[in-house]
Amino acid sequence: MITLTVVAFGAILPVGLQARNAAIILIYPLLSLVLGLVWLYKAHAITRIATYLRTGVEARVGQQNLGWEHFVQEHPLPRRWLAYWAIRSVFPVTSALAIAVSFAVAAPGTALFILYCLAFMITLLTITMFILWREASPEFPRHGFSRSPHPKSDTSRPSGEPRIG
Repeated sequence: MITLTVVAFGAILPVGLQARNAAIILIYPLLSLVLGLVWLYKAHAITRIATYLRTGVEARVGQQNLGWEHFVQEHPLPRRWLAYWAIRSVFPVTSALAIAVSFAVAAPGTALFILYCLAFMITLLTITMFILWREASPEFPRHGFSRSPHPKSDTSRPSGEPRIG
């Protein structure tokens, strides 16, 4: 999704600039929002899989046999905040850049003003979405930036069955 976002940004901008049409460039923030939503959905799915592996699979087969998720939890990346936010910033930053670049070819008009307002609101929505909708990860837990990488998991089930969901 990140690659597709960067490629779409690199394809839409030159087309809009060459055609001297700001409306073409202002399509990009909506595309970025949609790609960002897909990326967040996949990030949350990966987090759910990691939680299942850590609490279900590793609990059954033992950490000595399969302990990647526990290892990741115990050894988070250095400068993890940079990686965490840098990848997320691709979507809103490229949207803001598209709006800024579109001013170079903008022609005054009511329709274009409406497009600018929509693009600006979509970009604000993208920024808000990436700030508020975060998955828990070894880099940062769901609530705040504490040292504890994951919320406590329920591994004390009597039957040894992992809790799913």
